[in-house]
Amino acid sequence: MIKRISALLLMAGILLLSGCSAAKTTEPATAEETAEKVLQCLYRSTQEDGAHLDAAMQEGEDSLKEYIRTKVGDCVTEEAVTCIMENRLISRVINAWPDTEVQVETVELTPAYTKTEQKCYFQYQVEAGPEGETGKTFTGEMLLSLIDEEWKVDSLS
Repeated sequence: MIKRISALLLMAGILLLSGCSAAKTTEPATAEETAEKVLQCLYRSTQEDGAHLDAAMQEGEDSLKEYIRTKVGDCVTEEAVTCIMENRLISRVINAWPDTEVQVETVELTPAYTKTEQKCYFQYQVEAGPEGETGKTFTGEMLLSLIDEEWKVDSLS
């Protein structure tokens, strides 16, 4: 009886492992998907984002960089974090609507230059605003680079 249970558990484990290895892997995000994800994160804010940004700014550059990385995720390079800081992109929405939840309504990406296998340039237009209010249009340019088979935002203005 114990041998039978052990054999059944072993078979169940093998089936589980083979099911995991046969699971469909997700494709890496395209440059467009990565660009949209980062813009959604940059131009969306919660009521608490203003206080978090103020605290990060008072604590210094390292805290501000960490706040930006947390907000936009791992889809950006260190150069992009620096661009976000220098161009004050992280505060555009917070300054427009302090202590207010802001949603992104639309993101439009227009190729700005010829795309290569390693680089992709976009001009962007983001419509964002609090629910029920007239939003604002935010524009800029961004460069994405293919790094270790993943598109990452490398520059933003």
